[in-house]
Amino acid sequence: MHVSKILYGAAKPYNTSIEASGVPELDWQRFFDVSEQVPTIVRIDSEAADDHTRSCGLIVQKMPPTEAHERHYELEELAFDKLPFLATELKKNTDLLEYLNELIPGADITDKNCKRVPLDYYCRCSKDNYAQRLKDMGATDLKQIATDVGNAGVDLTCHFCNDAHHFSAVELEDLINSLSNA
Repeated sequence: MHVSKILYGAAKPYNTSIEASGVPELDWQRFFDVSEQVPTIVRIDSEAADDHTRSCGLIVQKMPPTEAHERHYELEELAFDKLPFLATELKKNTDLLEYLNELIPGADITDKNCKRVPLDYYCRCSKDNYAQRLKDMGATDLKQIATDVGNAGVDLTCHFCNDAHHFSAVELEDLINSLSNA
């Protein structure tokens, strides 16, 4: 499993690779244990229906100590071992709040004190980034790709935003030449 995390203000992404087992919950748990090294509990579940699949996940991480908060819970105090995490039971916002209140002893989480933060789906891909990744493959592999695709060139599609970046045969040759001249 390869994770590339772009932190705000960072010039380059932070990359981590770990061996994947094929079980998402275990793979993400291993990622946090090995790469992040922050005490974390990961729960993932999915429900398949005739017309859709619904997946949900929960990540709970230990935060650095602070004097500002009156409530503090250790991960071991949470009821993960007594409370199954099931996609079938988490269909509405109130279901998640009920789950969190059962999970965290005495938390009393309500809609009013649960902060909503929009997700950022901004993609930072560009043709220049893809050109650099092609160059990172090395001249031998890049020459093989150029030979395999011939005059058609190659289309690389971002798995995040689905934008396609086309590299013509001439552009591939220019990338190969830039590696030879470096």
